[in-house]
Amino acid sequence: MKKQRFLGIISLSFLLFSCAPKNHLPTIDILKPEAGETVAVLDAGAERYLALTSSQEEASYLSTYSGLAFYDTQRVSFSWKAKSSGHYRLTFSEKEDLSSSWSYEVDGNTFDEYTAFVPGQRYFWKVELGKDNSDPFVPVASSLVSSFETTKDTLRPIGLEGAWNVRDIGGWLNEEGERTSYQRIYRGSRLNGVENASALTDNGQKTLQTLGIQTEIDLRTPNQDDSGQDRSVIEGAKYVKAPMMPACMIFPFYEDKEHSHQYDPRTATSLQQIFEALGDPSSYPIYIHCNAGADRTGTLLYLIEGLLGWKEEDLIRDFELTSFSRSGKRWRSSIDSETGDFSPEGVMQDDGSLYVAFGKMNSLMKEHYGNANGSIKEAIERYLTTEFNISSNQIETLRKMMLEKNSSVAPEKKSL
Repeated sequence: MKKQRFLGIISLSFLLFSCAPKNHLPTIDILKPEAGETVAVLDAGAERYLALTSSQEEASYLSTYSGLAFYDTQRVSFSWKAKSSGHYRLTFSEKEDLSSSWSYEVDGNTFDEYTAFVPGQRYFWKVELGKDNSDPFVPVASSLVSSFETTKDTLRPIGLEGAWNVRDIGGWLNEEGERTSYQRIYRGSRLNGVENASALTDNGQKTLQTLGIQTEIDLRTPNQDDSGQDRSVIEGAKYVKAPMMPACMIFPFYEDKEHSHQYDPRTATSLQQIFEALGDPSSYPIYIHCNAGADRTGTLLYLIEGLLGWKEEDLIRDFELTSFSRSGKRWRSSIDSETGDFSPEGVMQDDGSLYVAFGKMNSLMKEHYGNANGSIKEAIERYLTTEFNISSNQIETLRKMMLEKNSSVAPEKKSL
């Protein structure tokens, strides 16, 4: 009797188990990053440039490595192992239950580009294998949810498939030890292909959506070099068309007849439009671009970053980081072949195709708007307020939106 009862229980258990819904999928093994690993978002090539301590070292490094894409994307690498290859979906979230997530679809067992992870964050992710490239995606195998962390207090390049030279300006420390906030202002190349059509791929669009851009500021000339764009390619974003010319052509006194350069009179209206947006908290996050995100964009970001109190050498470094992107070399000046250092005239290139004169612009800013004991921050603020009536309220709103106290920096000791 006991034996029959035991066999009955076994049979019932087997029946219940066999009738239970089968939600478990074959397992995919995650290889990289390992669970809990801390990963760097910044390429080692860019880190080496930022660690240099002399202009001669920087000149040598830029001469050697300009054009290599250290800064066109993040270098976080993902890989996994499955019993069969195919079409995969990677899902990421800042929450362990993968709510508020975003995903990418890739072929193969690796993914290492076109991401926008924020420094100092913890992320959760999983990878799934799809069924026969079906649409919608139908998973037939899945990994467990894993996690990784990103290094903190570093710079943040961003990979947008279809764009380049894209980066968050956050992460830099200013003269007073305040850190520039992430996820507020981005700079980079154009986002459109023809007219108002996006140039980004599907994965590029997904990355762009995670940035939550509210305002797109376009510095190109309408119907001349903007491919006809007249509204934002980002759904729901405000579009500010503010054409500018680069470098010294932002100064009302400037004229270089030899190279046919002179002050661009559109600068006043454009800067007023731009600072109206920068002075409105609802405009953020903001994406600023021209075509390459190099010269016109670099000129405007010099003004913005200068107002935030960045060190002069960091203003230069941020401009020169473009050299490690598809946009090509952008140096503060040409390099003297005899000394191996930057030449004092502050012009890298001026041949009709490109006008790259960051060093000269910086020198003229200090000469005409600075004073003997003043900072570049004060010179730029004086330039904007006296030449173009940019309001102090707009400048202060920019600073409030973009700066945060950095608890990891020890306060300067004061004598008693």
